[in-house]
Amino acid sequence: MRRVGSSREWVPIDDPINFHIVIAMFTMIAAAIHIAGHCVHAYLIRAAPTIQSDPFDLWKLTSEEKASGMTFFHQIFNIQLRCAGFTGIILTVMMLAILLTALNCSRRRTNCLTRRIGGFNLFWRIHMSWKLIYVLLLLHAPARLWIWFFFPAIFVIVDRLLLANHQALYLHLKSVKLLPRDVIGLTFELPQGFAYQAGQYILLGWKGEWHPFTLTSAPEENCISVHIRAPNTLDWCSALRKRLTQEAPAQAAGIDAADSKPPRAPLVIEYNKCTLPNSPVVFNTPKVSGNADDHDQGPRLLGRDISGKQLKPAQSGETMVSHVQPGMLPSESVVLQVTGPFGAPAQKVWGFDTLMVVGAGIGVTPFASILKSVQLRAKQRET
Repeated sequence: MRRVGSSREWVPIDDPINFHIVIAMFTMIAAAIHIAGHCVHAYLIRAAPTIQSDPFDLWKLTSEEKASGMTFFHQIFNIQLRCAGFTGIILTVMMLAILLTALNCSRRRTNCLTRRIGGFNLFWRIHMSWKLIYVLLLLHAPARLWIWFFFPAIFVIVDRLLLANHQALYLHLKSVKLLPRDVIGLTFELPQGFAYQAGQYILLGWKGEWHPFTLTSAPEENCISVHIRAPNTLDWCSALRKRLTQEAPAQAAGIDAADSKPPRAPLVIEYNKCTLPNSPVVFNTPKVSGNADDHDQGPRLLGRDISGKQLKPAQSGETMVSHVQPGMLPSESVVLQVTGPFGAPAQKVWGFDTLMVVGAGIGVTPFASILKSVQLRAKQRET
């Protein structure tokens, strides 16, 4: 289907996000037709005359005759039909919630209502309820659904098993570059055992959320880097930009983050790597001019921040590996994690002799990695 040009107009196979949206649209249309049919059927049952009950099954009444004249309440909570009407209503509400929170205005909090109800966080949490939806679907129509559920479930299980093999690594943030138009460039130390190819992407984790970003560094470099467009309309990206360029540096300098002025591009902020004894947890603190000795790399005493103040100790039976409480790290600390890398079509460029790359805006990130790799490979051949 990838080679059929006409199919790409209505089934964008090469674009996974748009492909997901198209499939969701077809699913909602089919669900609307399905619900409309059930509503008409329920009305016809309610309008039909009531037939005398036959507890001894002497008249051999069919299921349609037994349901004749049944009220809407009894149709919804009919135990003989596994309360299919009730589970159907729950499924309808959940699917509508997924549809409404997936709208662009909801995800990007572009109006006063969506700014109050959570924006992207609410969209992501409701989208993660897909597991419950599949369970309810199996209860709603177990006789036939398992046929359509079995093979997709195999792909999902295999995908989750492969994803589980990607260990979440803590990142040492070396520097943050604030660029024009609310773009930030993050440069990290290359984690041990992390190997990638030009054009691949990673999942960057912060505050319990994971977001995909294309690597802009080349494998020949001893670091990894990403560039993130972080306008105020993107809540997670905007919060990360403000944390790295405004809040954390202000807290490291002993200034209230609310009183600090928003930084202006271009700006480069360097970060130090800090570790906790007997723990793999790595957190990053911004360098402050004049306090370089206080921000040297290496282990820091557990329970004390940079100023030497006592922090909240860990609870009995709890380790930093299992959970990091807010009071256990310095106020200016930033904990970032990475998992991956993951494949992308751009990584196949090395299989061709002639290439033409097209990109605009933040979409040039995979080509930045490829062009860097081409340049560094040419220099390596010269030497």
